[in-house]
Amino acid sequence: MTNFLFVLIVFFLFYDCSKAFDHWTVAETWPAGFCSAIPCNAGKAKLRKFTIHGLWPSNYTNPQPRTCSSQVLQISEIAAIESELKQDWPDYFGNDLKFWSRQWIDHGSCSNMKPFDFFNLALDIYRRNNLTAILENAGISPGGEYPINDFISAISTSIGVKPQINKAFDHWTVAETWPAGFCSAIPCNAGKAKLRKFTIHGLWPSNYTNPQPRTCSSQVLQISEIAAIESELKQDWPDYFGNDLKFWSRQWIDHGSCSNMKPFDFFNLALDIYRRNNLTAILENAGISPGGEYPINDFISAISTSIGVKPQIKCSRQYPNHLVEIRLCLNTKNIPQFINCATGSGCKPELLFLQ
Repeated sequence: MTNFLFVLIVFFLFYDCSKAFDHWTVAETWPAGFCSAIPCNAGKAKLRKFTIHGLWPSNYTNPQPRTCSSQVLQISEIAAIESELKQDWPDYFGNDLKFWSRQWIDHGSCSNMKPFDFFNLALDIYRRNNLTAILENAGISPGGEYPINDFISAISTSIGVKPQINKAFDHWTVAETWPAGFCSAIPCNAGKAKLRKFTIHGLWPSNYTNPQPRTCSSQVLQISEIAAIESELKQDWPDYFGNDLKFWSRQWIDHGSCSNMKPFDFFNLALDIYRRNNLTAILENAGISPGGEYPINDFISAISTSIGVKPQIKCSRQYPNHLVEIRLCLNTKNIPQFINCATGSGCKPELLFLQ
């Protein structure tokens, strides 16, 4: 249980939305699970109850409303409920006002509510159901290990709706594939095999030591959810066998469902990270061009010099001297920043950069 972050979906009616949304999502965090991956304030890590992470205006298909105003939260606006917020909506790093302010700007500003009303609504929803008690009444206690369906069943039985349950992770891994290397071992769509740039393989919630989060939901990806960025995905995240939607759907179920994000936000984040650095150009600027053979350390050095962190290099199992993929790692901040990846590649010391 300590590895889980819980999200309870609740529905409300709305009127006259400046940025329309069709439901609310209230996210509740289990302290030990969250703090197993990220260093927290020692006192907060020992809390034995779920606490509020956020109350988010949400959509099933349209892009998620976010940062509808830059209006800064004033503590005077929520002074009447500050003590309750400190108890039930604490910041795990010790700066409550900063945490509430960030939640207000990112989400509350899209709620069409005043700060007091927004935070008070979150407290009201949170207090309707005690998730800690619900789970314990179902025989699910901290310190044990249980099937994910037991959590879903316990909450569904008590509240009458299915929650979304997401596992904690401590960093992101973005994997970028080199087409000629990938297609040297697996027959690909002829057009895709000739691409002369790295393309996205996936964006994966990852852990250094804990089991990797995978398939946190079986929710099928709908093309309408990512229609606004479909053309960009076809260009930068193509399927090498010709079925883009099937590929994206698999990546969503396997990885995106564990991201604590809606499909649009997840895929859009992957595009944003991908576009920060052009790996093809970085390598060519370092004198590493397709068609040549180079030491693996030359690839690592070129990327480290340009981006400032060490990547992970992956090769074909069939041809361990063929460069297939370069992976970059990022932290889990609101705007993820690059960090060093773990070592390990399964590659030969000299790599062919196929063309």
